[in-house]
Amino acid sequence: MAGGVGRELGDDHGDRVVERGAGRDAPVAELPRSEPARRLPPLSEEQFERQVAARLERQQLLAQRPNTSFSFLIEQAVLERQLGGPEVTSALIDNLLTHGRRHNVEILVMPLKQPDHSGIDGQMYLAETSANNWFGYVEGHESSMLIADSKVVSSMLQRYGKMRSQALSQEATAGLLKQIQGAL
Repeated sequence: MAGGVGRELGDDHGDRVVERGAGRDAPVAELPRSEPARRLPPLSEEQFERQVAARLERQQLLAQRPNTSFSFLIEQAVLERQLGGPEVTSALIDNLLTHGRRHNVEILVMPLKQPDHSGIDGQMYLAETSANNWFGYVEGHESSMLIADSKVVSSMLQRYGKMRSQALSQEATAGLLKQIQGAL
């Protein structure tokens, strides 16, 4: 999960499921490398490199935990925006397609034109521990919150399930990613 959430949950490497919904950024390292000039307040080079290293380290979990299911929903607008330019977007798409071929990773795109969107309130993260306990996590500007209240987490799980049904299938997502990449 994002940032230090794994540590907050105990990070026993026993997570069974990690899900991320309505992403307005993509779960890869290409984007943050293109961000320093847009970051406010600006980060020092050292802070920036630490953030990139942490994101790359988290990305390794996809391979290091083959028995953990990872599911990501990404907004099509994030890809269409071409943040960082066409080269960064192409690398981002390559990374998504590569990780999307893993048996334990599901990457779905929420289409740009979607009249019913259950994730409109923003991105969220969900994780199930090896003890079958679910936790939620949300981020905002300069803030984040770990959610353990079972009623709230249940609501988040329901919302995530609805979002998955509104997103493109894995096959349609891969086709759209290739289409966007081909148009760059």
